[in-house]
Amino acid sequence: MIAEDYDYVVRNIPNWSDQLAQLVKTMWSGANGKCYFPYPPLATREHWGSEALSDWISGLVRPIFYIDDSTHVIRAYAAMVRKEGYWELGRFNSYSGNPRGIMLQMTTQLMHGINNGEGIVCEATQAHTSSQYIASQLGLRFAGYGFLAYMGEENVPWDILYFDNRVDLGDFVSTTPQLMNNLLGINRFANQDHQRRLLEASQIISTDKTSGFPPTKFHIYEKYLPHFRSILAMTIDPKA
Repeated sequence: MIAEDYDYVVRNIPNWSDQLAQLVKTMWSGANGKCYFPYPPLATREHWGSEALSDWISGLVRPIFYIDDSTHVIRAYAAMVRKEGYWELGRFNSYSGNPRGIMLQMTTQLMHGINNGEGIVCEATQAHTSSQYIASQLGLRFAGYGFLAYMGEENVPWDILYFDNRVDLGDFVSTTPQLMNNLLGINRFANQDHQRRLLEASQIISTDKTSGFPPTKFHIYEKYLPHFRSILAMTIDPKA
């Protein structure tokens, strides 16, 4: 079943905080067993049992769960997170073997709970194309590129592909030097660090779904490849 009532989960699902931490670990771990999730606290039961629960209670975060009725296992999770001036749709985690389209169904339900006129942003990483595909199916528009950080002992780069609900602007195409996104209608430009990372990314582009963890390719949903190449053309290589 799909549940938005966190109180039901807390009261009725055994070891719910451990389950959510394990879900994140499982979905973001490499063959070496190491978890590469860009926000490590979400892979701990302590985070779910304290900070996450507090955010649910306050309304800062609106969660949604997919739960196996027979086993009481939490098999998928997503959330809307209140930011300053908009909602961020994300934290997608779903076990393989779930019913086809379950995450799309969950995220659609979350979006229906947001008032018309409120901004919605979705951030997808370069690690896989599944979140990018979901954003496309939700009717969000591609809003450009951003960079989070190099993280961990292995210095893993984490890129961001932005999506939002400003569909009136159309999918982002860069036509101005150094313009890398116009998230929620605001132009943002690449600095030298962005340029260096975009040069790296330009050499490992792939439309495959994933290369596992840590990501060794820059994975982009094929629909958005021309849009990303426009960013490369305006930032690092006129022939990209």
